[in-house]
Amino acid sequence: MKRALISLIICILLTGCWSSKELGESAFVAAVAIEKEGDLYTPKLQFLQPVKLEQGATDAHIMIASEGLSAHQSLRSAIKGVHRRIYLSHAQTFVVSTEIAKEGIFPALDIIYRDQMFRLTSYLFIADQPGTLLALPSPVDPLTGISLANGIEAAEDSHQRVITTTLKEFMEMSYEPGGCAYVIRLKKHADENQKEPHIDLDGTAILKEGIYVKDINDILADALRYYRNEAGNDTFTMQVPDGDDWFALERLQARTSIHTRLQNNELIIDVSVNTDANINEWHSSTELDGLMFKKIGKAYSEELQARMEKLLAKMREEPVTDILGFGTEVRRQLPTYWKQVQDNWDTAFKTAKVNITVETNIENFNLIENTNREPNQGPPKRFQLPWIKN
Repeated sequence: MKRALISLIICILLTGCWSSKELGESAFVAAVAIEKEGDLYTPKLQFLQPVKLEQGATDAHIMIASEGLSAHQSLRSAIKGVHRRIYLSHAQTFVVSTEIAKEGIFPALDIIYRDQMFRLTSYLFIADQPGTLLALPSPVDPLTGISLANGIEAAEDSHQRVITTTLKEFMEMSYEPGGCAYVIRLKKHADENQKEPHIDLDGTAILKEGIYVKDINDILADALRYYRNEAGNDTFTMQVPDGDDWFALERLQARTSIHTRLQNNELIIDVSVNTDANINEWHSSTELDGLMFKKIGKAYSEELQARMEKLLAKMREEPVTDILGFGTEVRRQLPTYWKQVQDNWDTAFKTAKVNITVETNIENFNLIENTNREPNQGPPKRFQLPWIKN
């Protein structure tokens, strides 16, 4: 009798979940465009259409719109358009309209941070008419939302000039001293002759206490990566020192340290940057020797320092935005002083003396000594072998 009872219990446990939902009865959201018309939130949800995908269609997606007085209500009411249970945990991309960001982005994102259905590793963007952007066809992936997420991850692996922000990172930055965060802006590709329009990155938006206040371009966004110690591999085209030719410089890694101190009751912030780089292409007849390495390192250091100073000046313009992370370092390194200025940090940030020093170490040349070699010159010295004669 005991064995029979145990067998019965095991059979019951193996039958599956009592309230399970089949995949065919569910709708999985890939991307969300959060918009607003008047007092109503009008989000647009992007779904994958498996039937079209199996048929090889390039537009295997559908956009469902809904509305409500709150973001929570409007997202939930989208079920009326798909007639299935909606799963938002697969959404990789959230695009908030510029209008909402200028009013204040926190109310639109509130439910995302409180509801366990959303995942905070999704990417956050800002755009004009985000619903229209997500409806554009994707060049490779079946969904624009998935394509954006994959593109950002690819940029992080190979380019690193793009400053990416997940929902989690955005909220963490927003609660740093100064209350500032950055988000990538998106736009429709401007080429009217483009047969297949797509989405382009459109600089970086700076938000203060959840309100969109200013923009920075890609050059300043790269300088921002240095301040936040997030600069990785990247490639730049530069002019040869004392010449008109050009070369390609590959940044391998960068390390930034920020030290704060008080001198005569004045706040001083020392920013020290150390960069390692290689020369990838050399399109010049000038000899590439140790002296030229030093000139290149000095030229890049001066250029980077100028960009960082320009970004600092822009952040000190009204409204003052400490996206550089200085407040975090002051709170950590000078806690007593921080208590005195935390309620008026904008003024302290604006008047602090900032010293920026940059050192660049050119480690090697990656490929060949001179890209402009004549055919009769033979192989470059680096690739000469004992049995090869010029």
